[in-house]
Amino acid sequence: MESIEFSLEAEASAPGAARRFLRRALATQNLDGFGDVSELLTTELVTNVVLHARSPITVRLLTSGDRLRVEVDDASNKALVPQPADPERPSGKGLLLVDKLASDWGVDTRADGKTVWFEIDTSTATDEIHGDSP
Repeated sequence: MESIEFSLEAEASAPGAARRFLRRALATQNLDGFGDVSELLTTELVTNVVLHARSPITVRLLTSGDRLRVEVDDASNKALVPQPADPERPSGKGLLLVDKLASDWGVDTRADGKTVWFEIDTSTATDEIHGDSP
């Protein structure tokens, strides 16, 4: 399994920095075709850390076979609470996007925080994400 990671502070520029890191990392592994969705989902997870955990962030990209996995670590023990869709509320839809677009996702808790992760199955995602099926 190949792994590359990037650490950053929980500030307004963090989501953009995480997207740039992911774009470069995916390009080096010939997986840049999965950038749009993986960047969107990573942005949502990093934004959650900036808004709620307010702790240092580590973004990790792991690839193995047909799986692309992105992990976002923070130092908060606050549980994630997915919000129901509400058209009246302009925010709070990030985890709904992760749930809808990722092949799988979850939260691993640790004594010093948590890791929120998602996976994309690259063997099926081409059709699902890019609409390549007839």
